Amino acid sequence: MRVIITIFLFVSFFNSCSTSSKNEEKELLDISGTWSGLAYDMSDIPEEPNVPITFILDQSGEELTGSFQYWDNLDPIFDGTVIDSIITFSTGNSSPEIIYYLFQGTVFGDSIGGDWSVMNSITNEPYTTNPWYVIRGFAL
Repeated sequence: MRVIITIFLFVSFFNSCSTSSKNEEKELLDISGTWSGLAYDMSDIPEEPNVPITFILDQSGEELTGSFQYWDNLDPIFDGTVIDSIITFSTGNSSPEIIYYLFQGTVFGDSIGGDWSVMNSITNEPYTTNPWYVIRGFAL
């Protein structure tokens, strides 16, 4: 009788584990919304290396679009992706044919941090790379 009960419990446990793994879908991360924080940048104003930044993000699946605001500039986000907790996107400036900004970061709940690079549009090589950090819903 013990053998039958043990086999029954084992089969029941195994069946519930395999059923739950089949029915569970990976929850997609949604980072849509407004995120604000600081980007470190020594190139523009060395006395004030922390630049206030805001991302207004719109996510659809793995695609990420939106806008990037720093100082008085507002630029569109392009080539954006969200894969697991890793985000990558680019944004232009007044002369995107010469340079663009590449942001790469990791989502940690209601915060995102990573590196941003000023990129050469011709060679796709970075001029500089600096850290950045933003918080969801935080207003500067």
